[in-house]
Amino acid sequence: MFGKRRFLTTDKVWLTALQRDAAVLEAFKAAHKTGVQSVLFVHFKNPLDAWKDKLSDIGLDYTVLTNSMDFYSYMILQKGTQAFLGFSYGLPDIFPQNFQPVFCRDTVFISLGHHPLYEVNNRISTWVRTVSRADQITYYASLDEPFFKHLGGDRIMDLMKMLKMGENDVIEHPLITNAITKAQRKMKPLMVYNQAFGSAEEWYKYHRFG
Repeated sequence: MFGKRRFLTTDKVWLTALQRDAAVLEAFKAAHKTGVQSVLFVHFKNPLDAWKDKLSDIGLDYTVLTNSMDFYSYMILQKGTQAFLGFSYGLPDIFPQNFQPVFCRDTVFISLGHHPLYEVNNRISTWVRTVSRADQITYYASLDEPFFKHLGGDRIMDLMKMLKMGENDVIEHPLITNAITKAQRKMKPLMVYNQAFGSAEEWYKYHRFG
């Protein structure tokens, strides 16, 4: 008997958003060079607009998937686009009958940072597992983003500096992923994920987390 397909969620954490963004662009360039599809998920409206410009600036042709109809259109038509910018708020919950994966195993799936709620990040992982044969999604994060500020990112940053880690060094360890998941599970605001916010800062302010 074949076992259940193993799916990994990994985290890569940089000191600053500038370094994180540079790493995302390099990942997209590398995928494009080798002919591999790449998908970047963002969680808020402002970063979505910013990344449209970033991908255009490096001359990368891409398709934006911002709502359920966009995602359905791609899944059904199976277009040959190589790069995608997806808005996690628009991920569909229902899949077409007899749905078959449309992304290959080598597809690069990246999430830009973490949404404060575990359910949102889990929803992305579920979507990736369903629409692709890929076995991993990687969260590219930075210690200066709002999520880590509420998780104690300043302490981690001080530790990195004390250990003399370089500005371009990246933290990648299962303990980091576990700590992030535990922190997300504690975030249970009165309003669940049923409306789109402009930024993470706006989300935290609305839900009175700081």
